Amino acid sequence: RTHYSRQADGRKVLRSSLREFFASEVMHALGVPTTRAGSLVTSDTFVERDAMYNGNVKRERASIVLRIARSFLRFGSFEVAKPADAMTGRAGPSAGQTDIVKALLDHTAGLLNLQHIAAEQERYVAIFTEIVERTARLVAHWQCVGFCHGVLNTDNMSVLGDTIDYGPFGFLEAYDPEHVCNMSDGGGRYAFKEQPTVCRWNCEKLAEALQPFVPEKQATAALARFDAVFEASYVQGMRAKLGFSSALKVDETLVRDLLDTMQATGADYTHTFRVLSNNFALADAGSSADVVAKIISRCSSPVKMALAQELRARSRGSSIPKPQLLQLLQMAQRNPEMLQMFGGPPELVKAELEGELRKMEEVEELQRAAAALRRMPAEEKRKSDGAKWTAWLQRYAERLAAELPPSTPADANFDAARQQAMRRVNPRVVLHNWIAQEAIEAAEAGNYEQVRGIFEVLTRPFDDGDDHYANGGPESGAGLCVS
Repeated sequence: RTHYSRQADGRKVLRSSLREFFASEVMHALGVPTTRAGSLVTSDTFVERDAMYNGNVKRERASIVLRIARSFLRFGSFEVAKPADAMTGRAGPSAGQTDIVKALLDHTAGLLNLQHIAAEQERYVAIFTEIVERTARLVAHWQCVGFCHGVLNTDNMSVLGDTIDYGPFGFLEAYDPEHVCNMSDGGGRYAFKEQPTVCRWNCEKLAEALQPFVPEKQATAALARFDAVFEASYVQGMRAKLGFSSALKVDETLVRDLLDTMQATGADYTHTFRVLSNNFALADAGSSADVVAKIISRCSSPVKMALAQELRARSRGSSIPKPQLLQLLQMAQRNPEMLQMFGGPPELVKAELEGELRKMEEVEELQRAAAALRRMPAEEKRKSDGAKWTAWLQRYAERLAAELPPSTPADANFDAARQQAMRRVNPRVVLHNWIAQEAIEAAEAGNYEQVRGIFEVLTRPFDDGDDHYANGGPESGAGLCVS
């Protein structure tokens, strides 16, 4: 009998299979490098699942997704020969057998079309450099489209720079850089804003696994490329989303202030860019007020923003009561050797305790912020949101005017061309969790025609439409996470 991960039975259910099938094809439609899904087959075999890990077990149909990829080789594949870690004692299943790593590198050379490089070490350095740059461009794609992967360990990173392994993923609704889509990620390691950092860290782990073949000096030089490639790809993507064909130094500040305004007002990420694509006209001075009205119509209410903060506070709560934690920290100051009773080096235990204290302080700050939002009148927030967006749009208009030749006024043709280009990169719809849930419930009820209808809408994300999938999700879905 095959042994499956975490004592599971190896069966995938219709719920998670449908999410993966939809995500693979939606990401492809959005132009993001990804593995694909060829088919989804369900069955009359039922398995028991506790989806929310709360004791509420449900019988679900076992299903199979046919996944398609140029390769399923991952960063983690190269850790098979990893020697024992000095801190944890963990080692790869074939520790020390570096011939396996060499074979994987030679295979990867063909995947990346680098087999023509004759000198072996030069070829291996080129492979690692290419993987780093592809990874940087991939995560830039994610950040531009508002995609949150959820579980970015080395086993979920493709050497080809494709999005792989769709589990507890999510797309941003209200823009929140702290958003965590995975309910088991209480510490926010894979939060939306952390994705570039985590992907770079995974490249560093890959470098460690390749040390016998990629010298540290060359690996360090390749890793240094990550930040530059990411920033260039991200800024280029955001310029396209804002309709800029030229590159000015002010662009990065304008993008940063746009995101700050989105966060402060709880603006819908996808909707905001689509409104700018459809409704803002430089030649029409009155369009600014219309754009502000449309954007703030989809800004989160104070209650919805408070719900998101409260959910995050609950997920990040410390497992140690505060009085006990403070006592342990006092012990660490007075008699650090006593910390050995917890089974680790005193400095490591102290660092973990300090981390718990920081987490506790963050939770308290989240709770204060949520309480303040609950006290805020909705109309007060709406006026504040309108002022913030009016100020940003004034600067956006000035930047758009810089696209024109000197002394040339904007006209309808200029706006039409820009709007058309923006609509090609700013989707009307993305796969929000509430949409996925609608498809799941339809599938579980046997209504596959409705599932196909939802699929058709989502895989044509840039097309206009009059369905409800471009509307905001339910108020209760603020900060929704997936297991």
